[in-house]
Amino acid sequence: QKFLSDSNMTKESTHFGKLKSNFKKILFNDVCCRMGHNIILKNINLEIKKNTFIAFVGRSGVGKSTLIDMIMGLVIPSSGNIFVNENNLNQLDISHWRSQIAYVPQEHFLLKDSIKNNIILNQRYNNFKFNQIMDLLDLKDLDPDFEVSEKGSTLSVGQKQRLSIARALYSNRKIIILDEPTSNLNSLLERKILNFLKRGQESKTIIMVTHNKSVIKYAKVVYKVMGNGIRKI
Repeated sequence: QKFLSDSNMTKESTHFGKLKSNFKKILFNDVCCRMGHNIILKNINLEIKKNTFIAFVGRSGVGKSTLIDMIMGLVIPSSGNIFVNENNLNQLDISHWRSQIAYVPQEHFLLKDSIKNNIILNQRYNNFKFNQIMDLLDLKDLDPDFEVSEKGSTLSVGQKQRLSIARALYSNRKIIILDEPTSNLNSLLERKILNFLKRGQESKTIIMVTHNKSVIKYAKVVYKVMGNGIRKI
């Protein structure tokens, strides 16, 4: 996962404030993002409401991942503002804001630890919840005590992707952000996971980035990201 770079790089301790705010909505107001001399995103205006499944689609390189990086405060807009509720994102305690977000990146980070600990991280273990998630993601064939090697080299790409999704689901956070979450999964498992997420929007906000147009039918709101902005479809 890339972090701040070039002119967008800044020390988080100086860029962000100390306000703690519980998520109700995110608002982009005329947001633009440049990386060096390149304009990555421009004229972004959108509202993400609580408990909505929203998808961003578009070809590779148009800035879909940058869009979610800005939501997490990893990339700072070159101009315009991002608001969480009524507060500018840069006024927030960024650690508190991120504690409300579960993120499934394209590149999956795994610990040299057991399958179970890779999913629950530092949270209390709930056997029913854990097994429910393992069943949903067709991971029941993996021993929870099996130790993952460094960078997960003993696991397939699809297994690593499903472990990342399992971690996000187990965290039970208010916002789940998924970047190409089903790119290495078969269509049956893809439908199973996306139907589960669709049902979950009653209590979760799901933000998904994808270039796969077949999956957008699961989202309530879909935006196409283009070089000159975004369009609701």
